Amino acid sequence: MEQFHDEQEGGFFYTANDHEPLIARNKEIFDNATPSSSAMAAMALLRLGKLCGNTTFLEAAEEVIREGTGVMERSAIGGAQLLVVLDMKLGPTPEIVILGDTKDEETAALLHDLRHRFLPNRILACAASADDIESVNLKGAFVGKEQLNESVTVYVCENFSCQQPVIGQQAARETWEQLVKGTSSMSQDEISITAEPITDASCRFTISEPIYPNQSFAFMAKETATGSPLAERLFEIEGISRVVVSHDELTINKTADVEWQEIGKTVGAAIRDHIASGEPAVSDSAREELPSAETIREGVQHVLDTEINPSVAGHGGVVNLINVQDNTVFIQMGGGCQGCGQADVTLKFGIENSIRAAVPGVGEILDVTDHAAGRNPYYTPSKK
Repeated sequence: MEQFHDEQEGGFFYTANDHEPLIARNKEIFDNATPSSSAMAAMALLRLGKLCGNTTFLEAAEEVIREGTGVMERSAIGGAQLLVVLDMKLGPTPEIVILGDTKDEETAALLHDLRHRFLPNRILACAASADDIESVNLKGAFVGKEQLNESVTVYVCENFSCQQPVIGQQAARETWEQLVKGTSSMSQDEISITAEPITDASCRFTISEPIYPNQSFAFMAKETATGSPLAERLFEIEGISRVVVSHDELTINKTADVEWQEIGKTVGAAIRDHIASGEPAVSDSAREELPSAETIREGVQHVLDTEINPSVAGHGGVVNLINVQDNTVFIQMGGGCQGCGQADVTLKFGIENSIRAAVPGVGEILDVTDHAAGRNPYYTPSKK
């Protein structure tokens, strides 16, 4: 990133910034006789970002994909490497962690077999044990994993959600077959959890079944979680500072200086434990203490009028309150804020934090322009 990234105009150069002086320092977004420098860098960053849970790497790769959209639309040949990066970004991208000594015959044979199968988007990490990992960035991939029965052990994960470990060479080969065919060894009844880091401090976890159907609730501190089993479990994890539960999603904030790749596994385990318990996500007493929708509406409108809109007006922006349903707030960005590439960041760091600080009881906050899926009744698709 430091040596090849173009901080001014985006993309990546073919040569480092400490390279010997050249007549021209080139970078390309489209393929020539050699693949695009930006696309190759994006592929490396995407793999590293997924393996290490590094949001900086993932965001840099996504920036290249956005810049190359026009190339991919106009020419599949000129954007071939970019299309490969896009395919990996869209997934599925299995993260395969193997615990076994590479000098051991069984582990070596297993790695040889895996590398001779067509799994272009797979990410692979192998070590005898988690204690053998020297890289701080890679330690998160091995958290909570151990070698079982003194035999090579394989974990197949994706977005912080892992299948049951597979033990032994034969069982692992059957797993490779399923991956090649595009099938999963995860049972129909097993819960799937997908994690999407929003920032270094915030991550959205989407669960394959509703955990708080058609409702939302925000736990702004550990003390507010008393009596609500799901939030209690999550706040037991060191570094968790805020939990917002909404239908089939959890948006979690952390203060700990650890990557989501590491802490996400623990969050996933807590979610599964909660679902297995059958307990409610939010206690009835917590729900009963919520202010009315009208009270929330008045509070949010006051924050918009006195804090947020005077702030965004400087660059021609405006934020409107569209509706409040129960404790879910629907807002709309207009003017200079509409269509802004940083709208999601503005929402999370500015608007949402200001509203939550001033108005107790607010649950989910949705931007009606950006949230097209699921339970948003106000979204209207753009007409092309």
